[in-house]
Amino acid sequence: MLTEAREQPHTAVLIGFESSGKSALFRGLTGEETGEEANFRGSTIRSRKGRLTDGLELADLPGIRVQDDSRTTQEALDSVTHADIVVLVVRATHASVELPLLLKALNLDSKKALLVLTFADKQPNRLPESARYYGKWLGIPVMTADARRLKAAERTEILLSFTKAQPLRSGAKRMPARHLSVVHPKATWFEHPVWGRPLALAATCLLFAGTGRAGLSVVGMAAAPSGSNRYRSGQTLV
Repeated sequence: MLTEAREQPHTAVLIGFESSGKSALFRGLTGEETGEEANFRGSTIRSRKGRLTDGLELADLPGIRVQDDSRTTQEALDSVTHADIVVLVVRATHASVELPLLLKALNLDSKKALLVLTFADKQPNRLPESARYYGKWLGIPVMTADARRLKAAERTEILLSFTKAQPLRSGAKRMPARHLSVVHPKATWFEHPVWGRPLALAATCLLFAGTGRAGLSVVGMAAAPSGSNRYRSGQTLV
């Protein structure tokens, strides 16, 4: 007797460099802390899986490393060929560097894809403009998110973008990426090429001078005999 085969759910994969926010995005989208760990279909690589809808499964592949030819990295890159949708996860603060490297490493021919720029809280002002640029450049949906604190509205928007995923625009890989500046800590006066060292030395001297005066005051108070007439009620210590 013939039985109707159960339709397998479509699979979307999160792929990106280490520390790109993939794991946090996985938790935010699936609502699961760890997910089910299993071999990703068609490979021996281990991935975390969670269900987004009845017909869509999400897999979090291991983070890849720049210029790394390890077996884990290579299998993670190869695994995208077995996915129905590829979710490129890139830090917004390093997108101009990480995105071209990721596109170069992946084989996305005719593969539906979308881009999620994480660390959105680090560049709130310039991010909308950059997201529009990358969307026009690649021809795929581009979403932004603070993966660590994914809001319900952001989750809904990202899930809707899965239905709009499409192959990269022809020639997109050959186009230069927009130079979205990397976020660095603000420089201080102590890092000034001319005045930095003298200011640091002066600050150190002032610090030790203040500490020395405080120490002498404590010693003087400890040495004074109990009930000494030198310090009477209402008088100020000097």
